[in-house]
Amino acid sequence: MIKSLLTVQDLEISFHLQGREHNAVKGISFDLQPGEFLGVVGESGSGKSVTALSLLQLLVKNGQVKGNSSFLFHGGEELDLFSLDRKSLEKVRGSEIGFVFQDPQSALNPTMRCGEQVLEACNEEKKEKVFELFELVQIKDPERVYDSYPHQLSGGQRQRVMISIAVAKNPRLLILDEATSALDVIIQKEILKLIRMLKNEMGCSVIFISHDLSLVSSLSDRVLVMQKGKIVEAGSSQIVLSNPSHPYTQKLVASDLGIRKEMHREATGGPTEVLLRVTDLEILYPRADQGLFAKKKPAFIAVDRVNFELFKGETLGLVGGSGSGKSSVARACVGLLDTSSGSIEFEGRHVKTYSKSDWKEYRGKVQIIFQDPGSSLDPRYTIGRSITEVLKYHHKKLQKERLKPKALELLNLVELSPGYFDRLPHELSGGEKQRACIARALAIEPSVLVCDEITSALDATVQKNVLDLLKDLQKRLGLTYLFISHDLRVVSYMSDRVGVMEHGRIVEIGKTQEIFEDPKSLYTKKLIEAMP
Repeated sequence: MIKSLLTVQDLEISFHLQGREHNAVKGISFDLQPGEFLGVVGESGSGKSVTALSLLQLLVKNGQVKGNSSFLFHGGEELDLFSLDRKSLEKVRGSEIGFVFQDPQSALNPTMRCGEQVLEACNEEKKEKVFELFELVQIKDPERVYDSYPHQLSGGQRQRVMISIAVAKNPRLLILDEATSALDVIIQKEILKLIRMLKNEMGCSVIFISHDLSLVSSLSDRVLVMQKGKIVEAGSSQIVLSNPSHPYTQKLVASDLGIRKEMHREATGGPTEVLLRVTDLEILYPRADQGLFAKKKPAFIAVDRVNFELFKGETLGLVGGSGSGKSSVARACVGLLDTSSGSIEFEGRHVKTYSKSDWKEYRGKVQIIFQDPGSSLDPRYTIGRSITEVLKYHHKKLQKERLKPKALELLNLVELSPGYFDRLPHELSGGEKQRACIARALAIEPSVLVCDEITSALDATVQKNVLDLLKDLQKRLGLTYLFISHDLRVVSYMSDRVGVMEHGRIVEIGKTQEIFEDPKSLYTKKLIEAMP
């Protein structure tokens, strides 16, 4: 009988929050075989990430492993990871178990060049070793990446640097915690191909944590489904995801398939009234000063002569890879980013002619919802206050005693109960926070909502709920959406028309079904082929 590489028994993890004990993981047990690719799937708060972090004692201070929990790691010798002291644990981290975090920007040291960080992980002084690792993880232009700081690299390059650190000492186990969730489909496909290749070359086992069922099913030999700190279903990836037996797994699969089955939303009709017109839009970003005598580099063209019209009552999706210019277009449309040339017209009037009062009125009609609701909401304000502050500023005639009832109406509109009025943002889940942000945006009574990657960090079920809410609000309130995402499934599910962006340009635009079923651009074809 083959000995398991990792045996987790009766794992319990609790957190002390506001004087109370919260049980995050409730007595789970599982094995990982040598060379196995194990997928762990579930919604936010299900216990996936804290389970992985606990293996290397990386929990935050208010978290603790309880009871008779044990982690037996059968590497070079049998180790109980839970009982290791700090010095012994340091020998395991990196050497036996490599860890790749969700956000490489946060995981990498912003004050150190990337090459130096990889060199530090190698415990060597030879740059050649770093370049060997860069070649292994297929980093192009290794000299430039070596000398770059994390913020100077793209998301995909940062994640490759993070993976090179994780595999520097040829670990027996590689743990990836949502390592591709923030990447566009093309980069995601490249990273996943890289992970498969590394697994085969190094012969290591992999624990792949994700909320994306499509990715888990396409990669894993076996899958664990977690809900509220428990494993509710486990088995062969193909069997569990094609024929789920637990109601929760069925719900996860149905949410993912719900988006897939309803892809290619039918257009709401032919062009009618143009609300927003963008003509030859160009946005330039100046390059960083290289020194007094250095040759000045030309500005970076983020958006290059972009043209489109947004019709009343429709949803126009903008899709493309990281750095394609999608978010720059979104911010320019709401006046958060200066344009270098071109024009933006709203209801037939050029926004550059606006006075201060005109801008206030415009921002009341065209609102933006950002990707990260946690950063969008003031952590010191209750949800109710965040909404009432907007009401006070934009509806000065609204009487003081009407502020709270109006805010409660908005919360009800986004399907949040009155109890959320007095809650702080940290007391809400990701999906609840995004609903609160939608309620705050609707407080101004806009006619256009610009949605910038608003579901990219949400789980499958939460994501579909938010998308369905937006569809419902569009019908009830007559809203118009400019919907931006790197997820083609989401864009296809939401949009009447789609514009595909590459290198700052719209390379293709048309009805959703036509774009996805008969793409003309090579880049569009590449995006569709990369879908998991």
